[in-house]
This record gives sequence, structure tokens and C-alpha cells, in this order.
Amino acid sequence: MNLAEMCDNAKKGREYALLGNYDSSMVYYQGVIQQIQKHFQNIRDPVVKVKWQQSDEHEASRRVKSELLIQMDGVGGALENDDPSKMVMVLAATNFPWDIDEALRRRLEKRIYIALPTADGRAELLKINLREVELDPAVNLEEIAEKIEGYSGADITNVCRDASMMAMRRRIQGLTPEQIRALSKDELQMPVTMADFDLALKKISKSVSASDLEKYEKWMSEFGSA
Repeated sequence: MNLAEMCDNAKKGREYALLGNYDSSMVYYQGVIQQIQKHFQNIRDPVVKVKWQQSDEHEASRRVKSELLIQMDGVGGALENDDPSKMVMVLAATNFPWDIDEALRRRLEKRIYIALPTADGRAELLKINLREVELDPAVNLEEIAEKIEGYSGADITNVCRDASMMAMRRRIQGLTPEQIRALSKDELQMPVTMADFDLALKKISKSVSASDLEKYEKWMSEFGSA
């Protein structure tokens, strides 16, 4: 996708948003963002990459960003007598808020920091991830939630996925491919135990460090707007 196509997609995204077709609008905007990210990832020269990160933007990216900002202006600006259903809300999420362009940051009126899940939140995430998994009656989700303090939502998903596979791994251990294929679905459906979670936690550590949290909190104290 070249520069002209990216600018055209940004315009189409705004047009669809104004017409109330938010799904199509999101597809176009996501396409533009993905192409910008792809362009950055394809840069091989480390010097050029550092310059990009430090704000010496590539001309093509600067033009795309300018076009995106222009198309965003007024998208959600419904007047007092306008139909509320025609209003557009721009919702964005990032793990790197410090990389947000200053002009774009000004257009995002509310900047909210979603902290790591609390004990109750972790327990709820465990229930959501395990809603279709058969659990041993002895499994205590509250106890597991305490053990995974400091884990992000993605970390918890990984723990649940790995723990749910433990039973099947035990069942097929030592079997030949032919024997594994001969197993019925019921034979592979074994409940997940606390031991499975303990093994999963030994393999999967939390991905967010204390320094990362400090960096988020520092950005929020400077630019946050709840």
C-alpha cells in the first residue's frame, strides 16, 4: 500500500464513520495504522530507526499522520440538536503511550491507565478463560488468583491455556502417533488439577516488570486525563 492509498483509506474511514458504519470505518483506520507499523518494522538501518523514534519522521509517515489527524477532526463533534446515534467515539489502546504523537494525544480527550488486574479481577479472568475447561473439584481459583499477583490479562490467559493442556500431555505421554490418533475425544477430556496450574506457573512468569509499571504511572501523572 503506497502513500496515496493510505491517505485514501483514512478518508474512507472518516466517511464511513460519519455515515454510522463504524465497523467498516474501523477496518480502514486499522489498515492505515498497520501499514505505518509495517513500514517502521521494515526499516533495517538502526540509525534510521533511531531517528524515526526520536521524531525525525519519514515524509510519507508524516503525511499519513497529518491526513489521519485531519480526518479525525470533527468526527465526533455532533451539535446539540443532532441525532445522538450519529456521534462517533474514537477508542484506542496501546502498551506504549509515550510513543503517541503529541497532536494525536491532544485529540484523545480521556487518557486512562488500566492497571494490572486486582485479586478479584484475576479470579474473574480465570473464570472467563476456564469457562469451557473441565476443572477438578479441588481447584481453588481464589488461591490461584493470589499466586498470580502482578500477572497481566495476557499472562493469565497463557497460564490457563498451558494448564488446560497439561492433562492431555500426561495422557499422550509415551504413546506413538498411531496410538494418539486412536484415542477418543472422551479419553483426552481429563479435568485440570491444581498441580497442573502449579506446573504452568513454573513455566510462565509475569511479563510486566516493576520498572514498566513505574514508567506507566509516570506517564499517567504527566498526561493522564480520566
